[in-house]
Amino acid sequence: MLIIGEKLNSTIPLIRKAINEKDKALIQNLAQKQTEAGADYLDINTAMENEVDDMQWAIEAIHEVVDTPICIDSTNPAAIKRGLEVIQKGRTMINSISLEKNRCEEI
Repeated sequence: MLIIGEKLNSTIPLIRKAINEKDKALIQNLAQKQTEAGADYLDINTAMENEVDDMQWAIEAIHEVVDTPICIDSTNPAAIKRGLEVIQKGRTMINSISLEKNRCEEI
């Protein structure tokens, strides 16, 4: 069984605000707490106006404090690609891939 930390999701108002304001301390604190609680992966969702750049920012911020593998939670092929490009630690999981033909081909 894998435990996936789900607290770094932009649908949560506090996380949306932290990402918009680039509040690295809050994001890093949640990453550390989830890792300490036993998360095998940290799910990252940045589905907002700047999803692609925000995905990179969030992953880089998290990598500064934990080695926990990342689960990219996005249906946006560009955000998934950017996330995969910047992840440097551990294995990666992709969440929320739709089987829409154009999206699958892009990924």
